[in-house]
Amino acid sequence: DNNNNIISFNGSINESIRGWSSQGNKIKVFTSWTGRKDDVDDDVNDFNRLWNNKDVVTKTFEFPDALKKEIISIMRNNLKEKSFLNWRKRVDNRKTKHNALSASDKKRFKSKSQRQISFNRHK
Repeated sequence: DNNNNIISFNGSINESIRGWSSQGNKIKVFTSWTGRKDDVDDDVNDFNRLWNNKDVVTKTFEFPDALKKEIISIMRNNLKEKSFLNWRKRVDNRKTKHNALSASDKKRFKSKSQRQISFNRHK
């Protein structure tokens, strides 16, 4: 926002009775303006490390067009026609939709070290 306030969250949840009651799953929310800036900075650094494919355990890949087409085919074959059309309306041209809704003078957050990750295939 205009004051550079940041909200971050981390954790995982198993949304079952067992997950909530006995497995200790939780989600933590931090705000930079309430004395939790260090926690927010840790979450931002974790995100940037993952986004930039710098994590030693997790790899980040682009989502290939072939898989997008396969998902569309699966949805078409498993949903009623009207449900499929409603789903397509929600997800089709999503990038364009969000760009059109964004004010052109506002810049979206993008890590300074973000780069395009190519989908390399071994031959």
